[in-house]
Amino acid sequence: MKKKDPTHNNQQLGNLLLRYKKLIKPPQQSVINEVVEVVGKVVGVGVISSQFTYNVSSKTVYIKTSSLLRTEIIKNKTIIIAALKERLGEKNHPVEFI
Repeated sequence: MKKKDPTHNNQQLGNLLLRYKKLIKPPQQSVINEVVEVVGKVVGVGVISSQFTYNVSSKTVYIKTSSLLRTEIIKNKTIIIAALKERLGEKNHPVEFI
């Protein structure tokens, strides 16, 4: 009789952790930190985390900066969202900037 491979068991600790990684969303502050990094690279202007607010339920990032910087961020919104999607994953990235 051949033994069953333990990696196919859903109750194994490693598989259980992978299952919860898919379900758990990143904390609000970690998303804001990624937004600050990506906006700094794409726009080329240094921003700080206090200039952004993230709503987890609607996946919306609110921009609290000067209108000039806000316009540049919104102009490059598709590039920023694509970079955040790559960094944070398909289900956990912000979908809108306001």
